[in-house]
Amino acid sequence: GTMVPGFENLYGSQFAKTDENTLGGNFGIKYHKNGTLVQLAYGLGTRSASMIERYAYHMAIGVDSYEYVGNPYLRPEQNNQLELALNVNRGNLTFGAGVFYSIMKDYISAVYRNADPDFWVIFANAKPYAKQFVNVDANQIGFDAFFGYKITKNISFDTNIAYTDAHNETYHEPLAKVSPFTANFSLKYETEKLWADIRTQVVSEQNKLATSFGETEITPGHTTVDFRIGGKVYKGLNMGASVLNIFDTAYYNHLNFNYNNAFDHITGDKVYEPGRNVSVYAIYKF
Repeated sequence: GTMVPGFENLYGSQFAKTDENTLGGNFGIKYHKNGTLVQLAYGLGTRSASMIERYAYHMAIGVDSYEYVGNPYLRPEQNNQLELALNVNRGNLTFGAGVFYSIMKDYISAVYRNADPDFWVIFANAKPYAKQFVNVDANQIGFDAFFGYKITKNISFDTNIAYTDAHNETYHEPLAKVSPFTANFSLKYETEKLWADIRTQVVSEQNKLATSFGETEITPGHTTVDFRIGGKVYKGLNMGASVLNIFDTAYYNHLNFNYNNAFDHITGDKVYEPGRNVSVYAIYKF
């Protein structure tokens, strides 16, 4: 087929064929005794660039409101990851935690080519320049944990937390598109005929921004509370209700973007999550 002239100006025309050999695999050591499991694992994962990452030309591909330009010379990304995990099951108590460290070579990310005339947008777009897919070297460290406890026969408590800190070594900044610290808590009451639970999610602000990617604004933290209740009202009839985001918190997720080309988060660059939502249901089985 005919090559887009602008694409050929960027990269030439000598990339019609790409041969890649990738290697991946993992191994681990497990210790399991009396409801306790300890595992040490290592894995090597590789991924070749997709067609869009290689050959997109000023396409708003739905990741955010920018145009993207592919890069046919992208190398396969490699992730070397080491993880230590612990799981404990003691009757009414369950607990688990894991910590990982990964070294990513040639991770496929994108860079906003601000003020570069070769990347001036070609469609109507709020952002004057496009992003280009590139390889970067990065590392990340993180942990997650969960805890569950059956307080009584009918009441149980569960929680889980997760956090990742990732660094882009090539551009000496945080890595783009990383979720902040997140914690979930749940308290549930359940009998044969009735159940109810209250859930809380706590998310910290994300102030580690990848400026080369176009992350320039801190995402505020937020806390939401949900309540659900349901049960058997009559033979064959189940009913329930829920109130989600009880306190009508206005918030948006750090990784949620609007696909429209808006100028700032107030007019749509960030997608706000739903406010308070009340619903009821009834199910009748004949």
